[in-house]
Amino acid sequence: MWTLEISIRRRFVFEMTKLSVWYLRRLLSRNEISVADLEQSLCQRVDLYRFTSLWDGIKQPQESIYDTRWKKVAAELSKVIENAHSVNTDEMEAQCLSLLTPLIEERLPFDVCPPPVRPYSCWTYGPGFAGLRDPKDVFGKLVNFNRGSRWLRKKLGLPPRPPCDIMLHIMNVMVPKSPFDDMYGLMDSLLRLIADAKSNYQSVSEIWCDTWLNQHPKFRPIFPDLWFEQGFAVAMGPTRNWWGQFSACDGDFNDNLANQFRASDGKFPYSPLLCHAPIDLVERHLQQSLQEQKNTENIPEGIQ
Repeated sequence: MWTLEISIRRRFVFEMTKLSVWYLRRLLSRNEISVADLEQSLCQRVDLYRFTSLWDGIKQPQESIYDTRWKKVAAELSKVIENAHSVNTDEMEAQCLSLLTPLIEERLPFDVCPPPVRPYSCWTYGPGFAGLRDPKDVFGKLVNFNRGSRWLRKKLGLPPRPPCDIMLHIMNVMVPKSPFDDMYGLMDSLLRLIADAKSNYQSVSEIWCDTWLNQHPKFRPIFPDLWFEQGFAVAMGPTRNWWGQFSACDGDFNDNLANQFRASDGKFPYSPLLCHAPIDLVERHLQQSLQEQKNTENIPEGIQ
């Protein structure tokens, strides 16, 4: 998420830090994690590492478990969380924030910049592999043809098959506006992405996306009904597909969703779904939707 003003970024990071340690304290109170799990949970359940100067801008937050500098910080945070009051967490949140503030302040200037200009606006994509994340149990993984085939080819030293899928990603490059302020432009840029993806990877038949936005009503018009009907829940993690929902379109902290999160004892307002559909179906849906908007809003032909 890009932010144009350091004061906005600071408030977002400070509030996210407090919300994150509050969440871990609630998990501890509900016995969903143990005291022994706290240090690992600071790496694998919440996204605090990337708010600090310890992050190199590349590593995934889960990799912080191998950073000895972060491990020392996580040990201190864990002690504060463990000893905190189970309900009134204000003091605990303030102590954790105080511990992290020097590292946060060192990082802040690197996270304040205008959004990049990208070929498909808010969208990016990369090749994927069909069904690798689909199975929900060990048996499902064993009988999954695509997973087994990829594993076997790797063991035999064979090159991977051409990708059957693309993975779609979305981030707001319209800061401080919302991508949904221009639905026509958002759908048109995705349609262009699909055309290029089909040209670059002629074997692609399916398109996937893992995000909390799959639960958001403003996201639904972009995709056909099958997209959402085939969606399934994904494992909780420290990534933006979970925690990104607490960022407002200008990069500030989303107080409304955070208050809802706290009031529900840690139930995410929008739980991510991994959704997918045939790429040709998504393409036709977008073409039809854009044509309908042109007809109703008198949008000139050829607009991009």
